[in-house]
Amino acid sequence: MKLKKICLIILILINCSYTFGNTDLNKTKTEIEAELNYPLNFNLSISHFLRFYKDNSNSKYTELEFKASLKPANILGSFNLKLAYIPFVNFIANTTLGTGWAYPALGFYGLAENKNVNSLQVINPLYFSKFLLKVQGGIELYFDLNSQIKSEWANLLLKNSHTINYRALIPSKNTDFWFFDNDDGENRNGARYTGTYSIEYNMPLYLNTIRIELISYKNLYKPLPFTKNKAEQLWTFELKNELFFKASEKTRIKLQAVWKTAPIYYNYKDEAHFTQKIINSKKKIGMFFEAVAISLIFKL
Repeated sequence: MKLKKICLIILILINCSYTFGNTDLNKTKTEIEAELNYPLNFNLSISHFLRFYKDNSNSKYTELEFKASLKPANILGSFNLKLAYIPFVNFIANTTLGTGWAYPALGFYGLAENKNVNSLQVINPLYFSKFLLKVQGGIELYFDLNSQIKSEWANLLLKNSHTINYRALIPSKNTDFWFFDNDDGENRNGARYTGTYSIEYNMPLYLNTIRIELISYKNLYKPLPFTKNKAEQLWTFELKNELFFKASEKTRIKLQAVWKTAPIYYNYKDEAHFTQKIINSKKKIGMFFEAVAISLIFKL
């Protein structure tokens, strides 16, 4: 019932954008991104953007994004909505649906169940039999220096977003743990808060954009009553550093480095299930290198 209400609200917002806005075909665009990561992973995606402007205004609009992604063991489709009608504030929403498969011999799990068998982790790989659903909504606060100072060297953009998202593996119970996109397998169905803080500077040079982004996460669901692990109660953070190079008018190169925080366990290296791991009381959390990536972005 909750999912039906969320979908109904999104459809109403889309209809409103058609009713109160005009389509400017010069503002539609399609992008293809090919990304290669280390540790070894890749992502091939295509995104199509549409903007519907309010009459006689270039700053008030509704933006729709339709995106499809292919990864080594996952396929996803998403729909993003942004409402930009109030200065310095955007309203954002997203719906994502995906599924996946696994390569057990390589220890690579795009989609799998993380079962607790006698307090030990047992991975049950899945092959298109279940689906990931993610629905989120929130606000984005921003300040664009270029809107106050008209200069090609004044393209400084500050952003701060706050969203609530609900993720679920369907069908599964709220007590089940699962893997998606070869992560740590510590996911459960439930809502989570995400806060994003970023600073971005754009320049009329070959090195076109520098972006630093800090993301914070907090689970909004309670830990299971029988678990020894308190990690689900902790705040976690992710730091992204990105450089964009303008190779041509329609091609950009992105370099990215990512660090993430993670709990530090006494028994981290053993085969205990997530619920049985015990956090180090002296140092509960640490910052670890996550990945580096290089992307080619093509504008069609």
